[in-house]
Amino acid sequence: MIGEQEVRIEGLREFRRSLRDIDRDTAKRLRVGFNSAAQIVASEAKRRVPLGPPRSGHVRSTIKAGSTQSAARVQGGGARYPYFGFLDFGGRVGPGNSVRRPFIRKGRYLWPSYLDKADVVREELAAQIARLARSAGLEVD
Repeated sequence: MIGEQEVRIEGLREFRRSLRDIDRDTAKRLRVGFNSAAQIVASEAKRRVPLGPPRSGHVRSTIKAGSTQSAARVQGGGARYPYFGFLDFGGRVGPGNSVRRPFIRKGRYLWPSYLDKADVVREELAAQIARLARSAGLEVD
């Protein structure tokens, strides 16, 4: 997918396995930590997305952080606002592709928000993982 990037955490799989061996619920709390890091990007992206006509709502409200035990993501749009991709990346829409917006491969909102906050996101991920490890009784360097 365009604009998608992975931040790899070396040893995450083994860390999750260790947490699961200690306590299944502790491993599930990794998702909460990842959500915290993704929320940094979501908040920045919301700030950047322009407001549309208030009578039908705002695409800004669809930007959400989500995560699993192994991944965090930020996404926007959905069934009610299917044009989020057009706003972020550009392209052509409408009857006969009559509405044009310059295409920007890395997007205008989500990806630039991540790039501007990448250091903060990495620090938050590290802090959340260390906090979880300490709460599980593991030694943290």
